[in-house]
Amino acid sequence: MSNKSTSRLTVASGSTRQEQSSSSWPSAAVSTNSSSRVQGSTASKEFVTIYPGMSELDLGHNPLGIVGAKAVADLLNSAQHPGQFLVSLNLSKCNIPEAGGLAIAASLQAGNLKLRRLSLSNNALGNKSAIAFGELLESSHTLKELDLSWNQIKAEGARGLACGLAANATLSQLILCWNGLETSGGAALGDMLALNMGLKLLDLSHCRLGPEACLMLGEGIKVGAQ
Repeated sequence: MSNKSTSRLTVASGSTRQEQSSSSWPSAAVSTNSSSRVQGSTASKEFVTIYPGMSELDLGHNPLGIVGAKAVADLLNSAQHPGQFLVSLNLSKCNIPEAGGLAIAASLQAGNLKLRRLSLSNNALGNKSAIAFGELLESSHTLKELDLSWNQIKAEGARGLACGLAANATLSQLILCWNGLETSGGAALGDMLALNMGLKLLDLSHCRLGPEACLMLGEGIKVGAQ
């Protein structure tokens, strides 16, 4: 009988905790003090070396900024690290700017086929990062769940995402709530829904959508269901 298990690493301010879902792995807890820092590619090598059995990484609510975002992007780059192991990654509310979002999208587009769930909610990714993720999804990336809520994404970013998703059949969940997509952004997503074959959940709450956008979304759902 197989003894495989899923390992999850949660990092909070000044501490690191690894949780095992099965007793087949020895219990492990690694604590660090707030003065210990590992930057850049060194951080990526540390993760690969110390946590080869880990599949989920939660870095939410840590002030990673651009330096931390680029370190995570390096970790996700399969060209530099062929032995990819992360299936789920939470980077919510990590002070990640547009350049950080672009770096993460570029790393995933370099050939990462392992990651399935990515949360980048409550950062400052903006339109350019949204467009970059649209280009990633257009290549039929293996991501299944993507959270880009609260990221200052406007209509231009929504159009970029819609363009990529029209040809994507893998992503099943997209969270875009609390972005100012407005009517033109919502309409672009409506056009996408007529072509997309994979989305099961699309959250557009609090996106300043007008009645025209709602009509386009409804029409897209109707056409896509035929």
